[in-house]
Amino acid sequence: MKNRFTLGRADYQRQYEVALYGWRAGAKHFWCGDRDQGDVWFFDKPLKNDLHPTMKPLPLVERALNNSSSPEATLRYQRVGAITGEIFDADGSRKLLDLYQSFNIKQNSVTMGFSDANSEVQKKVLEAKRRSEDALGDAGVITGWLAICGRGFYDALISHPSVQQAFARWNDGQFLRDDLRKGFTFCEVMWKEFYGRVGKLSFINDQEGYLIPVGISDFLITRYAPADYVETVNTIGLLFYAKPERLRLDKGIELEAQSNPLNLCTKPRAIIKLTAK
Repeated sequence: MKNRFTLGRADYQRQYEVALYGWRAGAKHFWCGDRDQGDVWFFDKPLKNDLHPTMKPLPLVERALNNSSSPEATLRYQRVGAITGEIFDADGSRKLLDLYQSFNIKQNSVTMGFSDANSEVQKKVLEAKRRSEDALGDAGVITGWLAICGRGFYDALISHPSVQQAFARWNDGQFLRDDLRKGFTFCEVMWKEFYGRVGKLSFINDQEGYLIPVGISDFLITRYAPADYVETVNTIGLLFYAKPERLRLDKGIELEAQSNPLNLCTKPRAIIKLTAK
């Protein structure tokens, strides 16, 4: 809905335009917007049409793109791949690259032994931290530790007797009553349940976790490649690109958005893979 109408020959001057959207036959319906949006959008008409005789306001285009694309989710998906060392395709159905195998690096891992009630979890955590420190060498000063965990791993961690015993007297047993999925600190590590899914693939395996040192400069990096347009050749890559193209006979405008991030861990053996069993 426009803030002013367009002059024409009709009795009532038109103050709206119809916009159609959809997806290709056989493709999945992909929606990233909130569920509180109506099918009438209110935007002010551009004050001048200096680029196209029927220019549309940029905020209208941005809303359409944001509802049908999620570069933030894509970036999060790829950053997890830099941590786990496994890169999958867009729908999670096919592994594209095993970074450890491709670079001939042996992944550091520690088995936590949650299935054994007598397992000393604190010692396992200490072993994992020491392995990470050895892999980092003099790369920087660690200021903290973060462990992101699959759901099954996280449940096994918080229900293990040695962990519960460590917190049994803390704040009158509050640890045993709270919903801990937002995270808690144990052995100077912040443990968090991490959930994300693409298709049937979980970002983090259900029975795995990853111990990550915090505070190391350029440890996990993100770099962006330019878009595949003529005008972006030999330019510095940007976070996000969006481009419109007029359809044949001026029957509409096709919109495209893309982001081309590359996420890497510069010290991959310093990330310790933790397995539940």
